[in-house]
Amino acid sequence: MVALETRWVGSLVALTPSERTKLGEWFPHLQRGPVGARQGHLSFALLVYASAYVKCYYPAAFAGLASASRDTHLPGIASGLDAPALPGMTALEITTTDLRATGISPDEHPMQYLREYLDGRGALTAAAVTGAGNGATVWVTGAVTHLQRPATAGGITFLNLEDETGMLNIVVTQRLWNREHKVVRNSPALLVHGVIQSHHGVTSLAADHFESLDLRGLATTSRDFR
Repeated sequence: MVALETRWVGSLVALTPSERTKLGEWFPHLQRGPVGARQGHLSFALLVYASAYVKCYYPAAFAGLASASRDTHLPGIASGLDAPALPGMTALEITTTDLRATGISPDEHPMQYLREYLDGRGALTAAAVTGAGNGATVWVTGAVTHLQRPATAGGITFLNLEDETGMLNIVVTQRLWNREHKVVRNSPALLVHGVIQSHHGVTSLAADHFESLDLRGLATTSRDFR
């Protein structure tokens, strides 16, 4: 404490002799006090030093902070500044927030935001698959809503894709599952190539290839193996 007193008081070149005397009387009281009191004094000293430093070397910034304070506050206590208004959310951000918070989006489907890209890939919507005809080879796409396991006796796995027009059942053979199950399991949405199977008004797709589809951060979780 003596070394600290010598170093600190000696660095204050602007002190008058009487002020140095008062500091000399103050240090013994500080030394006899509890550790918490010393820490409190040092904390306030740091705040005072930082404020003085900013006022001296960055007067414009200091003046700006002072002008933002209200007269109703007590001297030496500045008010907190109001946070700036955030920009409005985009439609994609609203859908993302809905999906993350509730698992559903009442207004838009995430696949809508990729429709231009998907049209360029030649991918059909779930509704368009029905009109494509039995036996047609097509690309389809959608968010994976669920996977159904265990497989049937013939080794078939079923999964369901959903887009903004509806749902489509995908039939996956054991051979294809063994080859591409990592893509299927780890993708929130898929591009699927396969052959349309339409019997008695029920349409599905016999898949022969999968590609992962990035939903750009949209949170969707499939209900697997239920």
